[in-house]
Amino acid sequence: MTKAISFDGKTASNDGRFLARAGRLVVATPSEGRRIQQLSTTREFSRDFTLRLEFRATPNADSGIFIREPQLQCRDYLVAGPYTKLAKYRPQDWNEIEIVVHGRVARCTCNGELLEEAFPVPATGPIGLEGDRGQMEYRESGSTSCRRSAPSEASKKRSRQGNAARPIGHENRAYWSGFGGNRAAGVKRRLGRPKRRRRFAR
Repeated sequence: MTKAISFDGKTASNDGRFLARAGRLVVATPSEGRRIQQLSTTREFSRDFTLRLEFRATPNADSGIFIREPQLQCRDYLVAGPYTKLAKYRPQDWNEIEIVVHGRVARCTCNGELLEEAFPVPATGPIGLEGDRGQMEYRESGSTSCRRSAPSEASKKRSRQGNAARPIGHENRAYWSGFGGNRAAGVKRRLGRPKRRRRFAR
């Protein structure tokens, strides 16, 4: 069973699993050691964009970043995998994830090293995080948080047809007020592992 809980105006979830603290979003270690919970934006991202954020994982921590719903694993990579050969990964320190979305594929790197060259994503969807085991911390990257990329040919075609979506800068305000600020606005939490992800009402 899945239940959506609004995060608007809050600095912590009711159970303390998700915490907005000093510019960081902390996904705390669950009391039972492992529990799958998800946090996602209420808005969808249909334009091409670049997302940069930093994360810090405790040993063997397991989390994930949802890119329009599909999940890119974000973990203590050298221990938990699946990317165990990263030379620049810094255990128990801050590492930068960059996700560049063009059309229906995303290029994903960690500290400049390739994770996925062409990660398949749908045409639109929310951005989110998953908590599984261990503690994960997320914060805005010191370079750029989330910005619109140069449009792909598919995006140009949609624009010419008059079907362009809202500017991503408008969507960022809801997204980053939750992920980079001290109030979790514009995000909702999902409990348990859903059989099917559903869209939240705007």
